[in-house]
Amino acid sequence: MHRSVLRVVVLGLAVALAVGVATASGGNSANAKVCQKNGWNTFLTSTGQPFVSEEACVSYGARGGTYAQASLVWAPTISYDCSARGCFGVLTGTGLAPGTEVVEYQGGVIFGVGFADGNGDFGGNGAEVSCGFGLNDVYATATTAGGQPITSNIINSPCG
Repeated sequence: MHRSVLRVVVLGLAVALAVGVATASGGNSANAKVCQKNGWNTFLTSTGQPFVSEEACVSYGARGGTYAQASLVWAPTISYDCSARGCFGVLTGTGLAPGTEVVEYQGGVIFGVGFADGNGDFGGNGAEVSCGFGLNDVYATATTAGGQPITSNIINSPCG
């Protein structure tokens, strides 16, 4: 009788192991691809925390975690009043290294510097571009929470 029980236990363990391996290889491949080739440096947890390694990134996704990505974006404002020298764009950033320098450029020349807050977010005060100056080729650079450089999109004045 002991041999029968032992066979059932061994067989049960073998089936459980096979199912676990099959599930891991099928369910984890998309997360593994996202995290490979330094992808783990550009993704964050859903709470904005950076990953410390590729393995941590894959493990997070395997446990059902949702990935977020760092961003640094110039968004045009909805209406432009060139005679009032109104703002034509606002820079926002998320997933940046807390306290990182956010450098704003116009035509490759620095025209503003700001800093991400303690949560790695940036935006609002001091991150607006006035269309009265006729600025073109405006972009910004910073460092993500994962330590990678990030560059915003380019925005141009609608006023010429």
